[in-house]
Amino acid sequence: MQSCLAAFEQDYCRQTITCINVLRKQVICGTVLGQVLFYATQTGEMMAEVNAHCRPVTSIAVAPESAYVMTAGEDTFIRIWKLHTRKPEAYEVEWRHSEAVENAPLVGAQFINGRGSGFIVSAFDHAKLYYYKIAKKPA
Repeated sequence: MQSCLAAFEQDYCRQTITCINVLRKQVICGTVLGQVLFYATQTGEMMAEVNAHCRPVTSIAVAPESAYVMTAGEDTFIRIWKLHTRKPEAYEVEWRHSEAVENAPLVGAQFINGRGSGFIVSAFDHAKLYYYKIAKKPA
């Protein structure tokens, strides 16, 4: 446990962490520089580094059933990623969707269920919540 903790501490010193969440065996960290860092919980190894936002990441939500990860940031963007961790393919973070909430630095985001079929976000100095439903494209 101490060696794992030491690995996390070494990487955390590089950037200020603004938010975290956990999906299965990954710790997902948002940074003040807009990056999203994926670490293995068992080893502390950085598995992926994504330049997700141009301002600080303020929220990370996970949908465990679909392995979706949503990030929200002060840049007014919501981004949805698909996490691929199963072999034989390598560890991969795949971009799926981006959405901007005009003139609204985002401060919170959460999926409405474990599948990630919709989400709610909140913005700084706004009195309402923004609700989004994800619909599949017709075949």
